[in-house]
Amino acid sequence: MELIVSVGRREETVAIEEDGQDCYLVRLGDRSYRVNSVATGPGLRSLLVKKVSPGQEDPAEKDSQRQWEISVRPLAEDSYEVSAAGPRASVRVTVEDPLTHQAREALGESGKSGPHRVEALMPGRVIALLVEEGAPVEEGQGVLVLEAMKMENEISAESGGIVRKLLVEEGQAVDSGDPLFEIE
Repeated sequence: MELIVSVGRREETVAIEEDGQDCYLVRLGDRSYRVNSVATGPGLRSLLVKKVSPGQEDPAEKDSQRQWEISVRPLAEDSYEVSAAGPRASVRVTVEDPLTHQAREALGESGKSGPHRVEALMPGRVIALLVEEGAPVEEGQGVLVLEAMKMENEISAESGGIVRKLLVEEGQAVDSGDPLFEIE
């Protein structure tokens, strides 16, 4: 199954394969994760997420990567509150099938045109700025690197354009929802 997952203006295509009862192999780009899902209350699920190294997609193989516990609570038909450990570490996530997503974009509801601000999805620390203000960027090009939960995450341009403003500096701590940069 393939789904489109959105957090703010950031969208990712996620492929999900069932890998046993309440266990799934989730592929996000070139990264793979094993996810165990457990109901923890009415409408609430706890996910144990473990990164799978390339070549270790067989569930019988051991994996020494870090794992995270994440709680998921439904908010509406296609949106969820996803929470990790720590204060203010929750985000609103929208999940759509590809056809619904294409229809929404065709109706002009995506809001991707014009200048937009990219925000941090979770608390972390900016460890590298990859471009300067005024630099042209292509869709998917890295703009900065954010360290969160002891992992380095390259934050990419969601669309091509010009980096109008860098709103953070190297070494700066950010919270979920803090603005990182603006692209026009």
